[in-house]
Parts: sequence; C-alpha cells; structure tokens
Amino acid sequence: QLFKKLDKDDGGSLSADEMIVAMHEFNIDADRPSAARLLVEVEAYGEEGMRLEAFRKSMMALLLEPVEEEDPFEGMDEEQVARLKKMLQSMFNGQMAHGWEQWKNHVDRQQISR
Repeated sequence: QLFKKLDKDDGGSLSADEMIVAMHEFNIDADRPSAARLLVEVEAYGEEGMRLEAFRKSMMALLLEPVEEEDPFEGMDEEQVARLKKMLQSMFNGQMAHGWEQWKNHVDRQQISR
C-alpha cells in the first residue's frame, strides 16, 4: 500500500513532503491549486500530518477533479500559432509522412540516376 510505503517513520501519517511523493506517484501536479491548498493544509497539521482515511479522501478528490489544460500557444504571435496548428494538423492527418516518403523517393531516384 502506498500510504505505508510513504510513511517512513511508521507514525500513521504523512508529512507534506511525503504527500508530494504520493502526488507524483499518481501523476498529480503538486502546483495545481487544489493540490497546493492540500499541501498547505497538511503542513498546518504539523507533526500530526495526514492520516490514512484523510489521505484516501484527498487523493480520490484530486484524481477525480477535472484538470484544466494550459494553452501551449498563449502569448505567441497569432500568425505563428496559425502556422504551427496547420503543421500539427498535417502531421496528425499523415500528410507530412506522405510528403517525407515522396521526398525520400525523389532523393533515391536522384542517386540512382547518377
């Protein structure tokens, strides 16, 4: 069980540092606002830390919480974003792979004709 594995001192509770490791195990970003609030709460418990039942409830709440996606294009020039999106769309549609195959065939033909 992860809780027992993380509870290094066998005190029956987890510290904020141990909670960060637990979040990492569940692929939860500790910088997420709800996760950061939880860590502040655990730190406020002091030596007592977070007990098993509270850990289960908190981790389930974090896992079930919808994750807000960041816009990877935020702050970029709109023209540049349009070009990147078009390129990405081409990649996903397989058009770039087809173009690459055509280019390789062209190069092969050039080498054969020499």
